[in-house]
Amino acid sequence: PNQAAYLDTYGWILFKMGDIKEAHKYIKKSLEIDNENAEVLEHMGDILVKMNRRTEAKEFYQKALSFDSENQQIIKKLSDL
Repeated sequence: PNQAAYLDTYGWILFKMGDIKEAHKYIKKSLEIDNENAEVLEHMGDILVKMNRRTEAKEFYQKALSFDSENQQIIKKLSDL
């Protein structure tokens, strides 16, 4: 339960099931353990977009790009904000 990958996976499942609030909680915990994982940072950005917190989402997408600068999916999400 205290592994970043596990928390991210569980949070992402919750997100896909539509439980955005709980997903946010688990992804946040994952980032508290490892805040340099581009995929988890992107997941947090996606959650924040769903929560209508676009400014914060942009910050997470930008940080994700700092670890994975060629990720076209993140680049597109940033351009869509």
